Order: sequence, then C-alpha cells, then structure tokens
Amino acid sequence: FEMQLTEITQGEWKAAFANWNPSYFSQCGANCPVEYVSWYDTLAFANWKSEEAGLAPCYVFLGVKCENGSTVGSNYKNCLNGEKGGIDSGTVTLAAGASKPYDCNGFRLPTEAEWEVAARAGSATAFYPSSGNDGSFTQTGCSPVDPNLDQIGWYCGNGGGNTTHAVGGKEANAWGLKDMSGNVLEWCWDWWAEYPPGTGGAPALDPDGGAPSSVRVCRGGGYGHDADICRSASRLSYSPGYRYVNMGARLGRSLGN
Repeated sequence: FEMQLTEITQGEWKAAFANWNPSYFSQCGANCPVEYVSWYDTLAFANWKSEEAGLAPCYVFLGVKCENGSTVGSNYKNCLNGEKGGIDSGTVTLAAGASKPYDCNGFRLPTEAEWEVAARAGSATAFYPSSGNDGSFTQTGCSPVDPNLDQIGWYCGNGGGNTTHAVGGKEANAWGLKDMSGNVLEWCWDWWAEYPPGTGGAPALDPDGGAPSSVRVCRGGGYGHDADICRSASRLSYSPGYRYVNMGARLGRSLGN
C-alpha cells in the first residue's frame, strides 16, 4: 500500500468541495491540515480523490444525515458545504467487488495496522527516529519538551497547544512521511476493539476493520495532546460522526489494484 506523505490540507479539501473549509483554524492557511471533519467526511473526500484520478471510489453511502439535521439518502455530497456542515451519520459499505478495504481500487482511509506500519517505517521505538532523534520516549506530558518528539511533531509541548501548523514542517520518518505524530489526529477505517488476547498485544495479520462497534479508531495525536498520546502505538477512538478542532486524516491506497 501507499500513504499520503502529509495530512490532508485545507487547500486540498477546498478544491474537493467547492471552496468549503470546515476547519476551526481556517486562518492557519491552505497548507495546514483540514480539521473539524467527521470520519464520514473523510470517506467522502477519499471518493472525490478517486474520481479525480479516474479510479473507482471505495465507499457507498446510504441513509445519510447531514450535520444540520437534513437527510439526503445516498446523495452524501449534498452534505459537504457550509450550509449543511458535513456528514453526521449514515451507513457506509465498501464498493461492489471489495470484501475488505485492501480490495478497493481507489483512495481510502488506511486500516489501523497500515497506519502504524507506515508511522513506524520499520522502527520499534515510541516515536519514529529521524536525524539526531533515536525515537525514545522521555516525557509524558507537555513540559518539559520531549526532545525527540519536538523534532518530528507538533504537540502541546512545542506548539503552545493553541493551533495546528502547516504540514511537513517537522522531520520525516524513514519512508518520507511527515506529521505521523502530532498536528491532528488521523481517522482510520477500523472499528475500535481491544487487541485480541493471546497475540502478545498485536492484532491479527492484515486485520480488515473489525466487528462493528460504536466508535472508530484515530491515531497519531494532535497539536494539543500530551507526548504519550503522540506515540506510534497510542490508540484513541471516537464516534464516526464526531468532529473537533484536532480531527483530520491522510489517505492510503492499495498498490497493484
């Protein structure tokens, strides 16, 4: 699979949805990550990205309700504007011919396992290492500043905890990905579940999203989070309709499809 090198930006989002920018930190600029987006919103962006690239979209929407309370059925794109405020709820299935997210031809949210593999880039330390940063974990909160996290991510210890920052400003991991720790949380495809017992704390090989629950997984930590939330292994979860000032995403895509 491949992963977007940075988080989805406000500029990319506005290009997709007729200049609509839901971000709380809109003054941060076009190169800052889009935030205040629901899990459903990010799937809609993935479908747009697929269509732009001439690929079959991964997701099918049914029974969609917009943030402002209006219902649009399968016409999910009607929610993606300033008047209706994005997608609040609905039923999402994979497109015909895809029994697992890995089968999709187009752009999609990464699975939680893909996200962590990409974030670690072969490392097994708390944070991914970079030049002069061995990836070790020395601080749990905001102060004092963790010197390793400071090199790779924006969090409460170095960004003031008050705003997002332009993507790509910190050091990349070994595979060239940036902001995998901090700046904004990143939605993943998976439903939340505890890791299966008896697996040494690791999920099954190539998990496909898990059994339905009430919440979806987010990874990576955000600009206002403590250092421990920004570790490569840290896991959070929220309702798929939830939106907040530190909720964003990056896309992935299966290779060979």
